[in-house]
Amino acid sequence: MSGRGLNREIKQENSWENKVFFGLYEKIQIVLKIFLKKI
Repeated sequence: MSGRGLNREIKQENSWENKVFFGLYEKIQIVLKIFLKKI
């Protein structure tokens, strides 16, 4: 699947569900970075 097609789908479905998903994804990345530093 091409990146352009994926971007088009995200723009079409710019719903609160996507906003919540990306918000959680960013928080998970931050938590993982902190967790990996502690190991």
